[in-house]
Amino acid sequence: MSGGRRIPVIGDTYVDREFGTGALKITPGHDPNDYEIGKRVGLPIINIMNKVSALFNVTLASLPSATPPHHREQRHARTVRASQRERHQGD
Repeated sequence: MSGGRRIPVIGDTYVDREFGTGALKITPGHDPNDYEIGKRVGLPIINIMNKVSALFNVTLASLPSATPPHHREQRHARTVRASQRERHQGD
């Protein structure tokens, strides 16, 4: 499971078994080829962005550790404020 979701294992002719492991991660909302595979097998397109193009459920710990701590905190605060504005606009 990932983020509380079950991850389905599917088969599709797009995957070349002779290349690497023959396994492929499919993200239908990310790539045109993945979208077509997802459509064929009925995978959902999961939106992880809100209306202001910030990620849903962003936590301070999820931001890249290479970013200096004070910058991570500022970026997190901006994301939280944008998310709160978006929620209030929907009222």
